[in-house]
Amino acid sequence: MPKLRARKGFTIIMMALMFSVFIGVAAFATDFGRLYLIRGQLQAAADAGALAGVFRVVNGGGTDSRDTAKAYTRKHIVGTAAYDSSTAVVTPGVWQTTGTCGLIAAPCFDASAVTGWTDKNVKAVQVVVTFTGQYGFGRFLGFTSRTLVDTAVAVRQYLSGSTCTRPLAVPYQSLLDAIYGVGVKTPAYNLTDADIATLRTNTSLYTMKSGNSKNGVLPTGEFYATDLPPGQYANGDAGNPISGGSSYSDFLGWTCGQVATGETTRDPTHPPGVSVDDWLQSEAGNMVGPTKQGIDALCGSDTCSPPYLIATALWDRFKDTTYCKACYHVKYIGAFAVTGVAGSGDVTGYFRDMATSAGTVTNVPSPIQRVGLVK
Repeated sequence: MPKLRARKGFTIIMMALMFSVFIGVAAFATDFGRLYLIRGQLQAAADAGALAGVFRVVNGGGTDSRDTAKAYTRKHIVGTAAYDSSTAVVTPGVWQTTGTCGLIAAPCFDASAVTGWTDKNVKAVQVVVTFTGQYGFGRFLGFTSRTLVDTAVAVRQYLSGSTCTRPLAVPYQSLLDAIYGVGVKTPAYNLTDADIATLRTNTSLYTMKSGNSKNGVLPTGEFYATDLPPGQYANGDAGNPISGGSSYSDFLGWTCGQVATGETTRDPTHPPGVSVDDWLQSEAGNMVGPTKQGIDALCGSDTCSPPYLIATALWDRFKDTTYCKACYHVKYIGAFAVTGVAGSGDVTGYFRDMATSAGTVTNVPSPIQRVGLVK
């Protein structure tokens, strides 16, 4: 039989070649890993800029919204230094959820729907950020750099309701009187951004639930206490509210999750929550005891320290409807900081904002707004 030839030299050559390949693969893995990390940093900068920009739009920023968006991209490290905000492209527009945008039959950002930053129809901000990442080991194979591009779109959405509204109905007229003086404006007036800003800075206490049904504001025999779920929904459907002191106290003192569950259990045919144009069934009687129990459950005592933030209906009309007798019509949903309950049954608190908890999104402009990323 022929003798086997020695292969030691061949093996050494193959190992050297394979070692070179492994080094090349490791080098590219290092480069691509670093660029992948930079890509994540770049997306974070875009997200922050878009959110900051649309927040500024909501608060009447105008052209300042662009500068705000750029400033927030600069707050993020991309690579080894703060992002160069001068390279960020910030554009106002709207977020189309129906029909087509350009040639894409899908939700997308549309800048052509607005005339500029001062257009009142601006509902979205797009931020496009770029960064040129440098290769390290890739230079040995002729690769020098790669341009990375990331896009973020944040939108302002209007909410028509809240899933954590408590069984109280505060008179909308009391807010108008606080801004303009008693009787200067009627409930037909709609709040503006400036009105809301004024209310936020006013820490005057409002009566959120009254122990006196003859205070000149309430309908005869009513105390602002209501039943949940709504007695009649905005679309005209009949509701199925729970009456009585026990359920009223529960809805007042429960967590938001318990409130939503309680409403769903009572009326599984409708989503939980209270929306604009719903009608809330008034709860008969002063409810001094149940009110105290509910506030104590929220705050731990009759005094809320610190004040406890809740969402409540702001009512503008009180009347009978098809399915709801002696009911409060919901004009807005307001966020109030509850300060406590008195022995008379009065619940006091001060206005904080329009409610921004989870709710039904609508395209109809409303002071109830939220912002979020869609891309």
